[in-house]
Amino acid sequence: MSISEMQKKIKALLPEEYPNGKEILETGKTLGDNVNIGKTLFMLKYDVSSEREFKEKMMSKKQIMYHFQYGLTDFETSKKGLESIYKEATDRGARPDRFGICLDRAMGLPEEMRKSIPRETGLKLNSSKEWELIGQIVPIQPHFGDHIIGSPASVENTINALNAGVTTVGNFSQYFTYEYPQWKDNLTRTINTIKACGIMSRLRDRGVMIHSNIEDGFASQFTDCCSIIGWAMMEYYIVEELIGAKLTHCFGNLTDNPKMRMAYLLALDEIHGKELVGSMVNGNTISATEDLDRNFAPVASYCIFDMVMQMKNPTGHAIGPLPVTELIRIPSWEENVQIQVFGNQLEKEATRIYENDLINFQPVYELKDVLIEKGRQFYNNILDCLSDIIDVQDPLQLMIALKKIGPVKLEEYFNVTKNQKVSARKKPAVPTKMFEHVLEIVDDEIKNLNLSEETKESVKGKKLIIASTDVHEFGKMVISEVLKSLDIEVVDLGSSVEADTVIDEANKHKPDAIVISTYNGLALTYGKSLLANAQKHQLETPIFMGGRLNEDTGEELPIDVTEDLKEIGIIISGTLNNMIQTLGQLNATN
Repeated sequence: MSISEMQKKIKALLPEEYPNGKEILETGKTLGDNVNIGKTLFMLKYDVSSEREFKEKMMSKKQIMYHFQYGLTDFETSKKGLESIYKEATDRGARPDRFGICLDRAMGLPEEMRKSIPRETGLKLNSSKEWELIGQIVPIQPHFGDHIIGSPASVENTINALNAGVTTVGNFSQYFTYEYPQWKDNLTRTINTIKACGIMSRLRDRGVMIHSNIEDGFASQFTDCCSIIGWAMMEYYIVEELIGAKLTHCFGNLTDNPKMRMAYLLALDEIHGKELVGSMVNGNTISATEDLDRNFAPVASYCIFDMVMQMKNPTGHAIGPLPVTELIRIPSWEENVQIQVFGNQLEKEATRIYENDLINFQPVYELKDVLIEKGRQFYNNILDCLSDIIDVQDPLQLMIALKKIGPVKLEEYFNVTKNQKVSARKKPAVPTKMFEHVLEIVDDEIKNLNLSEETKESVKGKKLIIASTDVHEFGKMVISEVLKSLDIEVVDLGSSVEADTVIDEANKHKPDAIVISTYNGLALTYGKSLLANAQKHQLETPIFMGGRLNEDTGEELPIDVTEDLKEIGIIISGTLNNMIQTLGQLNATN
């Protein structure tokens, strides 16, 4: 495809007129003049005015810091859990420095909308008092990494977070990928995001930082690690150069290879001009299994290499050992203590490895150089193309354009060299583990299919709509590729898709079945909504659901709702093989 053809396709996606993003940014900066930054117990204990100040002190001493994620649906239960984590962990010699607060997705919406939104997994802060209390429970610094900056409620949430003394606020990447229930107005969301970034820009000198987990954004859907680094360059350009705020980059949840984790950290530090102050490096989620004993091995692996890298090249990233139960349920406070103590012991082993020069870092630096070189090419290709269509120095125009294009087309169009005929989307220079992992699982699933020729013939040529209720793309990607191998037409609606949108698309495409992947604690609510919307359209399309079939009821942990879903008519097949067999039987009956 020629550049002009590409530009024509992109231009067709974009609005004809934009408000002035630079003026909106100045409005946000003015708001920042009147924002108070509170003092948390952590800041008082360590006599610092921001988390960044504390991190910079620790970096100068090459001191390892620790992070954990916590937040149940009930505020008082969460408060007691945090108190228990702090007491038990410190009594056992561990020192958690920061914790990320798991917020309900509805918190990303304006306050007046939240009560009407079905509860999902996470905490809802229902008053200014609860916001303020977050930093007054224990002397561990709170971190708001979800549903603040980048959400429709970016401005009010950012102000509340800063008032509470939370000085690392995110998540910029989520602007591009996360969607919110009952919210369709992306322009207003973009305006609010830029205003919130303006507030953070005005307060930059007071230590506040905009957090971005690149693997929560487009990176989760890229196939090439070089694209991920190129995207980090794009975020740096928008936040640091156009907006003027301090950006902190986080990664790790979708990266299991220790060499790649170390190379990512070096590459991000280089992007930031060697002035990166990191929030945390997340635990690797893709190596976890349902065998809890085995899960200690990957935790030990990534933590040791992450720690060694902080000793070699301090960036302030706190280490985030994941509880071994993370895959199967929301970890309890006891499980968080267990893994913090385990992580603290691993630091002693990491120190021995580092001090005895047992790691050859040369291959890591070589990989970093490849990521930077090809990532910069991807970044430059995007800006060069878009500069003829929009004002790439206007953050609003650039953010809207990137979101409209989406990760698949960005990589397909721009991660190519002039002499390269095949897009890196299909032939990555440095394949992501997720891409390799999906291909491996797809191959295994196809090999393990136990289908009769009659079933294969029955499903051939059928059309299925597939969607995810949240940002988790992994399961949906596997299902999609296996179905395509059977000559089934797949209409992929993407992630964070509302139930009414699924049914609207089903009414348009007339599929033979709908397949829903869900992980965010609202399976039953979503299933009921699908059926109610289908009834409005008089659709009788079979609906399959899979993933984590639970529902948040306000209790400490979500409950399994598999049987409830079956009772209302949702098809729960358990495995992909069973789903295809059931689809074949439905077609035979029809």
